[in-house]
Amino acid sequence: MGTEAEVYRLNWQSSFHGRAVVRIGQQGDQIVLRATYHPYDFITGDFGSDLTLTMSDWRRLQDALVDASFWALDVRDDRIGFDGATWTIEGRRKEICRIVERWCPGGAIWHLGPVFFDLAGLTHIEI
Repeated sequence: MGTEAEVYRLNWQSSFHGRAVVRIGQQGDQIVLRATYHPYDFITGDFGSDLTLTMSDWRRLQDALVDASFWALDVRDDRIGFDGATWTIEGRRKEICRIVERWCPGGAIWHLGPVFFDLAGLTHIEI
């Protein structure tokens, strides 16, 4: 895709559990999810998928974005640390872009991660 009217991406980098990228884009009534997961445990290999989602899946993501006030959040907060996970969530609606980065987020922003992971079939990852 790449020319979607609206697109979101979660880049999740964990100190102990690897790295995952989940990208969900919507153009008209077509919604495509692209995901990769690279664990630090090299025995298990990696996971990649391209999936077509439903409008119900898209509404679920939209509801989670609204609950987290994604479009109104500051780019960063003051929390930092050595262990844990850094979450970078990017969004674009036509020409409007937003990036939010958090280390070990809490609250409603934390609930966005499981939505991305669940839609990608990555429910086995400890976030």
